[in-house]
Amino acid sequence: MNSNNSQQYEELYNHFFHIAEMIRGTVSIDTGSMLPILQVIVLKRFLDDYSVHGSKDYSQYWLTLRNLSAHNRLPQMMSELNRIYDEISDQNPLFRDVCFESYENRNIAETLPVIVLYLHNVDFSEFKKKDIGKAFNDFITKMFGGKYLGESVSSNFIRKLITSVIEIKPGDKIYDPAVGIGGFFVEASNYCTEEGIVSFEGQEKNFETYSICRLNLYMNGIDYRGIHCSDSLLHPINVPARFDRVVSDFPFNMKINKEEFNQILETDCFNRFDKELSSNSRGDYLFIQHIISSLDQKGKGAFLVPEGVLFRLGKEKLLRKEIVDSDVIHSLVFLPSGVLSNSMIPVVIMVIDKNKPLKLKRSIFMIDLTDEIKFERRSIQFKQR
Repeated sequence: MNSNNSQQYEELYNHFFHIAEMIRGTVSIDTGSMLPILQVIVLKRFLDDYSVHGSKDYSQYWLTLRNLSAHNRLPQMMSELNRIYDEISDQNPLFRDVCFESYENRNIAETLPVIVLYLHNVDFSEFKKKDIGKAFNDFITKMFGGKYLGESVSSNFIRKLITSVIEIKPGDKIYDPAVGIGGFFVEASNYCTEEGIVSFEGQEKNFETYSICRLNLYMNGIDYRGIHCSDSLLHPINVPARFDRVVSDFPFNMKINKEEFNQILETDCFNRFDKELSSNSRGDYLFIQHIISSLDQKGKGAFLVPEGVLFRLGKEKLLRKEIVDSDVIHSLVFLPSGVLSNSMIPVVIMVIDKNKPLKLKRSIFMIDLTDEIKFERRSIQFKQR
């Protein structure tokens, strides 16, 4: 664990991982199975916090859950969870439309009383909000990082590197078209400590991942209402040139079926895509074109792409030339193989700047970090020179 982390962070992080160890072998560690477990964790945090700082004492609600769990009265406990969620949804829309009785996997349901009993001894009101958010974000990043194709879960190192190059300013509107569990937004919020000075909007088409993203943002004190469960290529929430900054780690080499691909092009009322050169064999350039169109005239974006995006032939070569000629690429940052936990393919950070200074016009910075980064058992960091 990082020695710069506080003792409270370490304690909470260990609590979260102890819960994971308690259910290991009983529940699959995937977004669908973990969602109800994370919902219970977030519920406990809300009840603890609101009982201290809110207008109503909810402590009795948790005691009821604890007593039902202690006597293994599973149906009653699930019903009580639903009742609590329904009541507090008036205070916080995060808790709307959750039905614990809908979880058909009995293994998942039977883990919830165990978790309630464990969390009974964890009082979130005694921890700093910053430590709660960081521990929760790091926990789910570790749990889900690199495991599930199509879900955006970047390492802390990647998030910090990408977020740092776009120079976030007060008042910026930040967008992620494949928001995943929201790690980029958590990182971006660390650059802006004054509450409310940046706004976030994101899209995630997987419902479980979208739900976990909202929980993660809530735990980090970030407004989650700008997160949408939708496909950014097929149903973009933005109009062209709307956002100041875009960050993303969209799924690589995503093959799109022909019917959906045709629908994406036919319904593209914002003219985001070159319809002659775009291809359904890989979705990389669809995301790149979407990101470029999402940035305003002075916007900056940074996102991860597989190195093959720079060298593939055919239509992609012509499309690549079209984007290069538009002079919006500021730089390409080459990272070593192995920087991703689930793949050894070399990757590149592509940096977009739609307002390049005159002295940088018609040029692209090439930054090679392949020999500047070292890998240790639990971290990635720059080599010391």
